[in-house]
Amino acid sequence: MRIELESKNPNLVVNAPVTPGEIFNVGISTHEIMIPDKKYIVGSKSCTIALDGERTIPVNKVDQIAISLRLNGPNVINPFKTLQEYSKSGHFSDQLSL
Repeated sequence: MRIELESKNPNLVVNAPVTPGEIFNVGISTHEIMIPDKKYIVGSKSCTIALDGERTIPVNKVDQIAISLRLNGPNVINPFKTLQEYSKSGHFSDQLSL
């Protein structure tokens, strides 16, 4: 998902977790599903590119940045499915043995 934030005249306002434990109203000017391998130009203004909720990249007005979505990245584990399968295997128990 590619999202451009706008604080003055947003087209859409959503509640978003901005920092751990804090949710704020965030204005959005545009958003779209990213097409794999298509280049998206980051506008010529100071901003921050948020990658995965932990990593960010600051961008200055003079930087020329383009981003793209690649599908050949690393595999990601679904923690909910992993715990569900582990539970089915009998490794979790309601009783503790001391």
